[in-house]
Amino acid sequence: MLNVNVCFYVNMFLCTIYFFQSDSSKENEHQLLTENSIWKNDPANLKRIKQLTPELRNLFLEWGPCQPKEHELPNNEYPKNSSKRSFHSSWYSRKLLDSTFEQRNWLTYSPKLNKVFCLYCIIYGNNSNDAWVKYGFSHWKNGHMALVKHETTSAHIMASLKVKLKASCLPLLPSLVEEHNQQVSFNRELVKQLIEITTYLGQHNHSFRGQNEN
Repeated sequence: MLNVNVCFYVNMFLCTIYFFQSDSSKENEHQLLTENSIWKNDPANLKRIKQLTPELRNLFLEWGPCQPKEHELPNNEYPKNSSKRSFHSSWYSRKLLDSTFEQRNWLTYSPKLNKVFCLYCIIYGNNSNDAWVKYGFSHWKNGHMALVKHETTSAHIMASLKVKLKASCLPLLPSLVEEHNQQVSFNRELVKQLIEITTYLGQHNHSFRGQNEN
């Protein structure tokens, strides 16, 4: 009976170690994203992630789009292609019908790749448009029209709605996270106590018993 119970609790302990190692690997992945990069939210970093976890989605949404202006770049300008054309910082916003301007928070520029991506489609899209998700867009000649065309696609609209829904739920997250952390701490302490009990019983050759010791 002792051997069966020991195996059960040891398996619980190994599962706990697995989850701890998963947390550690996530921390290492976050560190990988920020090292050797002036722009931590450069979409080139996001492209290096093989699988986006909910934590990584939250992280990149928190960082927001990478939108450097000309004066923040080498030579105070965006690199030109072979046709002497380049990206323009004015594309970060769009003019509405009432002549006001709205920021394109989905548009993220990569200083490393000299390409633009759609942050929302990368995080919540169905990857149907590789130009904006996987490879990046850099056909600057028709850049403005390409931006308008992309932001009116059904895939982009759905991804944008998911981001807005996520933002509306953010006030609920702190309490949920705190509750989760408390549960994790409780589980860790429970496993610790079970290991100590199992070790003690094993050392003294005792078996596990319930309330009825007959």
